[in-house]
Amino acid sequence: MAEEYKKELRAKMQEYTKEKDEEYKRKESEFTAKERQQQMQFEERLANEKKQLQLTLEQNLRKSIASDFENQLALLQNAKNESDEKLKASR
Repeated sequence: MAEEYKKELRAKMQEYTKEKDEEYKRKESEFTAKERQQQMQFEERLANEKKQLQLTLEQNLRKSIASDFENQLALLQNAKNESDEKLKASR
């Protein structure tokens, strides 16, 4: 009778252990899937922010280059006008 009881308890313990192992594996796979999904979302958000930052930087550079070009053009035109006036005055 004691042997049967021990076998029954051992079987219940093994079944319980098996259930807990399966539950642990299921939770671990769920966690891994959730972690992977969060990592993908993070990478996507990072890529979007990087793209937005790059676009903003390009726009600022274009404005800066255009402004510098206009300033140089204005300075050259002023210098040309002054040279033309000096040339007229010297004639």
